[in-house]
Amino acid sequence: MRQLRLRRALAGSVWATHPPSAHRLSAEAHAFVRDLDDPSRPPNSPSDGGLAYGGEFTLRKRLTRHLYGWVAHTLMWAQRELVQVGDGTRYAVSSYDQRHNLVAVLSARLSRNWQLGGRFRLTSGLPYTPIVGTIGSAGEASPIYGLPLSDTFPIFHQLDVRVDKRWILKRTIINAYVDIQNIYNHQNTEAYFYSSDYRRRVGGLSLPILPLVGIRVEI
Repeated sequence: MRQLRLRRALAGSVWATHPPSAHRLSAEAHAFVRDLDDPSRPPNSPSDGGLAYGGEFTLRKRLTRHLYGWVAHTLMWAQRELVQVGDGTRYAVSSYDQRHNLVAVLSARLSRNWQLGGRFRLTSGLPYTPIVGTIGSAGEASPIYGLPLSDTFPIFHQLDVRVDKRWILKRTIINAYVDIQNIYNHQNTEAYFYSSDYRRRVGGLSLPILPLVGIRVEI
């Protein structure tokens, strides 16, 4: 029978909010830290625990009576735990170390229960382990890897646009929407695929432009 191991995580956060001013501007700051540990692992052995910490800053603004927007930026460091030696712990960059994450949203309420909105995302590329060379001849080549997680994928960015329409009947509310994700069809790289000799590579695996249509009925 496989033995179950108990894991523990310690998380903490602190935040501050500035209430809306006469210009309808509000600001919020949020700091966080998360420590994941596996106390059942033997001493001086590899661990899949880690440490993540950072902060988020958000600005919200009502631009006009019908136009509203907000911008949020998250700054984060993520590290994986390697080996615990005595009272000290060695850390290295984690595969989830996405340093910057910027999101901007703008929403407009139009006449006749129409609503138009957009969301733009800009994030740092995730770390990956690069291939720095090869051993062997073509067709039988083996890759030589660089330092673990020593390089990052290109910056990710995407624009999503959504249109909503609402009909209010006697006892029913109908909401319909068209949501177009990645509207300018940017090919964000989330993985690399190599040729048989590892001398050429192409990036891909991200979603192309994706239109979504939906309807919701409330009775």
